[in-house]
Amino acid sequence: MLGKCGSVADAKSFFDDELSSKSTGSWNAMLAAYSQNCFGAEAILVFRSMLLEGAKADSVTFVSACRSIGSLAMARALHGVARSGGLESDSIVGNALVSMYGRCKSCEDSRNVFDRLVVRNIVSWTAMISAYGQCGHHREALELFEAMDCEPDRGVSPNEFVLTHVLDACSHLGLESRARGLLGSMAEDHSIAASVEHYGCFVDLLGRLGELDRAQEAIELLPFQADAVMWIILLSACIVHGDVERGALVAARITRLDDDGASASACFVLAANSFSIKELIVIN
Repeated sequence: MLGKCGSVADAKSFFDDELSSKSTGSWNAMLAAYSQNCFGAEAILVFRSMLLEGAKADSVTFVSACRSIGSLAMARALHGVARSGGLESDSIVGNALVSMYGRCKSCEDSRNVFDRLVVRNIVSWTAMISAYGQCGHHREALELFEAMDCEPDRGVSPNEFVLTHVLDACSHLGLESRARGLLGSMAEDHSIAASVEHYGCFVDLLGRLGELDRAQEAIELLPFQADAVMWIILLSACIVHGDVERGALVAARITRLDDDGASASACFVLAANSFSIKELIVIN
């Protein structure tokens, strides 16, 4: 409970001082507290202490540990512990391993785990497609998405997260017609309403193609009000393609939309790293 509320220090104090006998559940709670609050190094220390004290790690343990690792060497070591404990075939652990290797930029390891999964559910497919995206293997992400239709497992259909990763792959590959078709059909084919993340990928695609007029038009025609993040996507494209005049107008709009000033500050820093002093005066 303390860990979920962000009181990691209080959780650790209670764990050390009040729990004379620590069960697997107690270790998992402490490990999750560190993992959920982005204390990766501390989470790994707890995991090591757990093993040294002879506590039995379960699938919950490994999911939290996988979230805390950013080093490929440590990822492979953790994978070895899961394998020796007979948990590699557990679908929850397997999915966590796929995601972990993706964050470590090792798609080969991710795919090896993915291919050995006895049952691949939507979490498995999402994790593997995401891993390809994190590694910059966008074409492989699209190919895997297409393979979902051939998967012998029944009942596996794309969710909104998979479609976000696929649209992001389309953006990086410049596949406008593919992205447009996916956006237009996701409601009918998958009963998923296009979200701000989905539209953001499409705007990013148009920006990468240098189609700034169309990117801006796409934002203005959204079925909901675009947030500051959407306009920052367009501002980034303006910077890449040197459209100072449009960038000034977009930056001004971001400032008007931004309530706490964080996005406005971010867009000014973004512009400051790219435009000249004279151009910044125009934007500011």
